[in-house]
Amino acid sequence: MRIKSWSVFSIALFVISALLAGYAAWAFVQCYRDISEAAAAGQLAVSGNEFSIAGFYMTNSIQYAVFAVLLFSAGWLGRFASTSSPTRAAEAGSPSPPGRREEDERLDEWFGEMGGR
Repeated sequence: MRIKSWSVFSIALFVISALLAGYAAWAFVQCYRDISEAAAAGQLAVSGNEFSIAGFYMTNSIQYAVFAVLLFSAGWLGRFASTSSPTRAAEAGSPSPPGRREEDERLDEWFGEMGGR
């Protein structure tokens, strides 16, 4: 059974993402409640104010949901980057991937040709 290592950075991003997602859900419900109460009391006419209502939702809740998705994505990508970094591969003593040495040699030759002109 292979156990994947999770970096502290990825775990922290996942936790912050979960907190932001929870806050976004709570804020969305509160926005809905506030707008519904204002409309029921006659303080807000929904017709003609759709853009303002959408902006209210965006400012108070949706942006936190977007931030949560971005932080989760960064944590997910950070998990892969931490397990496949060249430094970790060199520390583990694993050889370079197949074809990498030939590619490096071709690049060295190309740079040599460019400098020789």
